[in-house]
Amino acid sequence: MGYGAPADAIESLWPHLQTTGAGDAVFAKGHDEIRAHWGYDHASRAIREQVMDRERRAVLEAVCEVCDRTPELESDWYAIGPVD
Repeated sequence: MGYGAPADAIESLWPHLQTTGAGDAVFAKGHDEIRAHWGYDHASRAIREQVMDRERRAVLEAVCEVCDRTPELESDWYAIGPVD
C-alpha cells in the first residue's frame, strides 16, 4: 500500500475496482493486495515484457478513476508494482 493508507484501504477499493475498465484485466484480491491478471502464461514471457508498462498504466488509471469518483478513497494509498 502507499502513503497514509488506512488498514482497510484494500477492502475499500476492491468492490469499486471490479466495476472499472482496465483493458482485459481480471482482478483477484489477496489478504493485503489486489493483483491484475491478463491471462498470459509463463511461456509467453516475451509478450509480457512488451506490454507490461501498458498494463501497469491501465491499472494505475483504473485506480485513479475509482478514487476520483469515490470521495472516501485516495489514490496515494495504493502502490502499483511490477509482476513478481
